[in-house]
Amino acid sequence: MNNAFDIIRTTRSNFLRLVDGLSEEQLNHVPAGFNNNIAWNLAHILVVQQTLCYVRMGFESQIPQPDMKRFGKGSKPDQWIGKEEIALFKSQVMEQITQLEKDLRSGFFKEREYEKLLTSYGLTVDSLEYAISYLATHDALHYGYVLALKRAIGQ
Repeated sequence: MNNAFDIIRTTRSNFLRLVDGLSEEQLNHVPAGFNNNIAWNLAHILVVQQTLCYVRMGFESQIPQPDMKRFGKGSKPDQWIGKEEIALFKSQVMEQITQLEKDLRSGFFKEREYEKLLTSYGLTVDSLEYAISYLATHDALHYGYVLALKRAIGQ
């Protein structure tokens, strides 16, 4: 499990470096041929972690419900994401994974059953441990999208 956390941390750290220095306009721009923007991808990885690791274990999301819908699977940017909101998302990227690891180690998830999920990859995630491993893949996928988005906006 430590390997999955290492991969997630490294991917998220690289993600933050990738978006560092981009303007609010650049983060919100949806280039031709794309369905979303860099800011949306940043929020999306947070929402997916909550869904995979907390909601599917029967807990409430730590992210407000409107944001869960706004940045969840199948959504796309429908409004401007402001500077303050972007700063909040950036601050949560590493904090969120640290909290998940603490919760896992403390036994927070004990006595809970995982609600199975068939992913768009065609994988059936049936445990929290599997969800964390899958999260590493999901984060890397969106890191790749952000690389492409950054190139598309000329950065």
